[in-house]
Amino acid sequence: MPAVGLLLLCCVMAGCTPDHSVGRSGTPAQVVSPVPTSAPPAPVPDTPEPTSAPPVSQAEVDRLRALGYLEYDQDVPEPSGKGVVFLDRDRAQPGYTLVVYASSCRCDLITLEGGLVNTWSTSPCRRWEFALLLEDGDLLVVGSDADEATGADARIAERYLARLAWSGEEVWRRRLPVHHYLELTPQGQLMTLLFERRRIAAVDPDIDAVDCSLALLSMDGEVVERMSLYDVVAASRRRFPLHVSRQGIRGDCCIDLFHSNAVKRVQCSDSTGTNPICAAGNVVVTSRHQDAVLVVNWPRRELVWFWGPGELSGPHDGSILADGTLLVFDNGLDRSSSRIVELDVANGQLARYAPRDPDFFTRVMGACQKLPNGNLLITLTDGCYGIELGMDGARAWAYSGVARSPSGRRAKIARMTRIPQATVEAILARQRTSSGVEGP
Repeated sequence: MPAVGLLLLCCVMAGCTPDHSVGRSGTPAQVVSPVPTSAPPAPVPDTPEPTSAPPVSQAEVDRLRALGYLEYDQDVPEPSGKGVVFLDRDRAQPGYTLVVYASSCRCDLITLEGGLVNTWSTSPCRRWEFALLLEDGDLLVVGSDADEATGADARIAERYLARLAWSGEEVWRRRLPVHHYLELTPQGQLMTLLFERRRIAAVDPDIDAVDCSLALLSMDGEVVERMSLYDVVAASRRRFPLHVSRQGIRGDCCIDLFHSNAVKRVQCSDSTGTNPICAAGNVVVTSRHQDAVLVVNWPRRELVWFWGPGELSGPHDGSILADGTLLVFDNGLDRSSSRIVELDVANGQLARYAPRDPDFFTRVMGACQKLPNGNLLITLTDGCYGIELGMDGARAWAYSGVARSPSGRRAKIARMTRIPQATVEAILARQRTSSGVEGP
């Protein structure tokens, strides 16, 4: 990231350019309202928004969404980065960082200083999207072997979930239409997203749609339960403004309806039973193509709350935190400028956002993680860059990707995740014991 972009990012997060508005107006190409009912609670008031770039038309936003991840200049034509380029030990959250490189199909576990602890990779390979480090040191990987130029069925069929041992050896691989995200549940299952091709007459009677299913898997990758996101939205009494775009359809391609990219357990709890967002069984889903974050009650298969249409543009990685705050990476396709948004769900007020800087922009992917010390770990995928910021906007840690793609370019970082220090040290101790190595 250029120095000016970094300075602007810190400045806005620190509040030196105050602006509490995020409202915009616009007319989508088509809106399908499955059930006409009341609008969602806690909207953010519409107020004028300063812009750092000319607004992007809805048609252009749909075009950007329709570009496949591999069709869009997958890698950066620059030399490899230098790894950790900034560290403030007093500010940074202790721990290790898991770095997933997309086109190089590689995942590195590094120290806070940038030292390589372990690495996993497969070849040949097209793309990795996510990796989850297990307590025994194995790595679960969401990947795809598909060429984006192939048909929709092939792109779905070539997806997989794989388990790699600490040594890098592949333990197993399951062909599943899994994509973008994995989370380990307290019950010892894997929560993820699955693509599903289906004909939905209310969306288009003549063209198939790609629906998104929320799914639970066993630890060996077998599907235990799945739930259609479209069916939940269509059955809801809430009026969800379903946006349907036919951009990018060619050959046997489909309408990519949701393109959800994260499903996570809601972290807040409500002992009084008065906050529906925090109810047991709730999960939060982020939809890139609907510009929305949705809270769904899994046991009841019910849409509890949603927010984002008209406010977010191509978002990723939404979370409902322990204090009931929504944290989401807003890619800003309609602004050509990304930002991090924190929304107080209870009253609809923005707690923090950043930045309005054209240097801080990623069209694809992007992620944000709230760390135990309150810092944010942000993944800027297109920039092959990661940064940790304090609550005052000051830098605590910064990283520039070191991997190269098969084409020789700098590989984009799909995601960075800070892993607790104790978790990794326990894994290292287990590996030393299993290998018969004594000492620290």
